[in-house]
Amino acid sequence: DQVSDSASVFSFASIPGSSDGVYSALQSGGRGYVMKITDDTFEELFFAPLTSSPVRSIAIDISNPNRIYAGAGKELYVSENGGETWRILYIFRKDVAQIVVDSHMAGFSLVSTKDGSISRSFDYGETWEDVSAGFSKFKGSRKNQRLYMQNLTGVFYMTSSHGLLQSLDNGAAWEEISLVVPPESLPIIGFAAHPAKPNTLFVSAANQLYKSEDGGRTWKGELFSGKGAITVIAFYPDSPYTMFLGFSAPKQSSFSNQSLSSLLLK
Repeated sequence: DQVSDSASVFSFASIPGSSDGVYSALQSGGRGYVMKITDDTFEELFFAPLTSSPVRSIAIDISNPNRIYAGAGKELYVSENGGETWRILYIFRKDVAQIVVDSHMAGFSLVSTKDGSISRSFDYGETWEDVSAGFSKFKGSRKNQRLYMQNLTGVFYMTSSHGLLQSLDNGAAWEEISLVVPPESLPIIGFAAHPAKPNTLFVSAANQLYKSEDGGRTWKGELFSGKGAITVIAFYPDSPYTMFLGFSAPKQSSFSNQSLSSLLLK
């Protein structure tokens, strides 16, 4: 099978160091799917039983790669056999936006929903605790929200229309990391922590890339003129010193596709 050209892809998940393929959360023909991509092969593992329910997020439990989570509408699904069968694990009040599984603590995960709320679970998703009060004082933190985890340290990061926050206690409390981003350039869209240097952080706002080598205390910026907004910051799995940047199309362009650039870091 192939993915339709009209499909909307929301997220990817893979196992670091594994050649077992990439899992994709997408919507096609008004229905949400989970696809496994291996070389040029596309295998459908899951489809949402309800139309207009895109699968917006997918995550793999690193401690048990056969356990895969998928969020479709308000429902959180889990497969414990590599995608062969699925069951509803939990139903949230709002649509699931993102799933982040802790690679340090077995059974722990965070889920964000479309209203900007965040819940956490310590028992593989069977029960959930709303921890949104931990960041509610930061204006704009519920808008354009994305969650990230630094795999070496277990620190969680949140980007949003407010800026950049971090949590050192599994999402219970959040603290602000000061940025040098002009307010008119918000929200923070892209984020990455260097896989080998946890104090080296990257964020993007509009077409500007910012780098900190001291955990966010000081920043340096680099402008990418003539390009659109930097939407994705990622590192090549086999080379922690090769970074990829994904750009949206410039406003003056009539094209809607994204472009990709790679940088070699010292």
